[in-house]
Amino acid sequence: MGWLRLCGALMMEALYPSQANCMGCGSPVGADEGWLCADCARLLTPVSAAPGFRCPRCGAPMGMRRVCRTCGGWPEGLISAARFPFAYRRPVKGMIRRMKYQGVTRLSDWMAGEMCDIALRELPGGVDLIVPVPMHARRLRQRGANQAEALARALAVRTGVPCALALARISDTPQQARLSAAERRRNLEGAFTASPLSRGKRVLLVDDVVTTGATALACARALRAAGAADVQLIALAAAIDHLLP
Repeated sequence: MGWLRLCGALMMEALYPSQANCMGCGSPVGADEGWLCADCARLLTPVSAAPGFRCPRCGAPMGMRRVCRTCGGWPEGLISAARFPFAYRRPVKGMIRRMKYQGVTRLSDWMAGEMCDIALRELPGGVDLIVPVPMHARRLRQRGANQAEALARALAVRTGVPCALALARISDTPQQARLSAAERRRNLEGAFTASPLSRGKRVLLVDDVVTTGATALACARALRAAGAADVQLIALAAAIDHLLP
């Protein structure tokens, strides 16, 4: 059924103009700026525009706090640096959901452009390999495509860094949505395995959204166990709406 939904979404993209509806809110008024209507375009504010101090590891706004509320609880030695250009709220939330659940694959190039810009500006050093967060085979059959893989491949085209499916999800764990950060981490223990492709490589791990970081940390743990020299993380958005104006 996942492939049928994906084929249907691709057919709709072919039959109707990609700009017919706003990808942020779905308004039939149309997209006036890029993929977005005028209202959503005005709301598209990058995290880097937030006033005040930003976390050196993940770039999230910190205000006057000494410990980052986004990555402060992440164990050391797994993800050395992370960035996400936007908060997971309108209009980016709508764009991600349209790519993830409606198969609007054309969005991946715009998303990868935003991710590439912040990665080149703010992530330290270089990387040797781009690796997407994988889906379990059952969920991949349901969805028809892995949005993280689409983003990783688009990033590879923009940067010239090779993309490899060096991670596999071997455990079909329950949905994370209603779990706490600690429960999410326990839920994902042993859920991923990494291939020797990552050995000795500086890896850029790619996902669409970071919520608590549990999935990314579990992936980084598998990559480090397989011999990755370093793991950095890039995502389009993070659940940091509460930290922004």
